[in-house]
Amino acid sequence: MKTLFCSVLNSLFMKRLIKSTLAAWLLFVGIDFFFHASLLQPLWMEPVAGIKPKEELARLIPAGYLSFLLLTFLIAWLYKERFAQQPGRMQAFRFAMVFAALFSVSNFLALYSFVAIPIKHLLVFNAVYFIEIMAVFDVLYRTLHSAKPGKIYWLVVAAFIGLVAAGILLQNVM
Repeated sequence: MKTLFCSVLNSLFMKRLIKSTLAAWLLFVGIDFFFHASLLQPLWMEPVAGIKPKEELARLIPAGYLSFLLLTFLIAWLYKERFAQQPGRMQAFRFAMVFAALFSVSNFLALYSFVAIPIKHLLVFNAVYFIEIMAVFDVLYRTLHSAKPGKIYWLVVAAFIGLVAAGILLQNVM
């Protein structure tokens, strides 16, 4: 009976983990769209030999968003493995800061070592990565340890819609 109970609890947690991961990914995509499609649009318009042509970049957006989904699943798995019990807010924040910083800096150094993109672009792109990763951790923390995560899921959807709408608005203003 105890094994069945543990199995049911584990199954319920896994469903919540998957929902939380998908919500975190949705926010990741919203933040990315907001930054890259609007605020950083002038940066993307600069002619840089190491960046693919705009038409090809547009076709490859789904591959980029798939990479975000894989990264979000990695973060969710690491979070689950690291925090079997609910961590304190500061403990979770420190873990997120360290992961986001290490990931962003390692990505910067890796790209800097072999891609012909100006340092300014690399710095900005990885600063956005840092923000996106912190947002993923925040969604995971709030949804995995909430008695009623449904409200948080709806707030994430609203934030996604708001970020996309703001990005489109800024595109048309800039």
